[in-house]
Amino acid sequence: MDRMERRLSVLELRQLAANAAGSQAAPKAPDGPPDFEALKEKEQDRAEAIAAALKSQVRDGAWASAMESELQGAADAAAKDGAQFKVQSVRCLTSLCEIVLSASKPDELSRGTAMSLARGLPDMGSLDIAPTQTEVDGTATATLRLFRKGYPRPDQGT
Repeated sequence: MDRMERRLSVLELRQLAANAAGSQAAPKAPDGPPDFEALKEKEQDRAEAIAAALKSQVRDGAWASAMESELQGAADAAAKDGAQFKVQSVRCLTSLCEIVLSASKPDELSRGTAMSLARGLPDMGSLDIAPTQTEVDGTATATLRLFRKGYPRPDQGT
């Protein structure tokens, strides 16, 4: 059953990534293979657009408070189901939420963890997962950003 759930999480993540990317193909180098420098630059632009929104967006008090509670509840439920992470912070604004998770090892912050938190949140349309940061002591931190349905993502068009 765990293997099936992990596989489902991977498939859902791929679907979310495909939806976020739209129909845009990866940039190609002149000889045909993907242009990894262009992909890296595009990812940096996306991250900067999201960071700017987190700094400048106003808070929709009613929605944000309710969504923060839902995210905390989803994290608590995941912990009861065996997830081995701690919630460091949850913050919602008007069209996006950011949740920071930490764990004693990087493998405890799998993409399936992110998917399990996002699953069952009907107000959220898509998800962005920043690369997991691993500290010298081996602890890990993952930052997830969830985007509200019906609102444009701040990184759309980048």
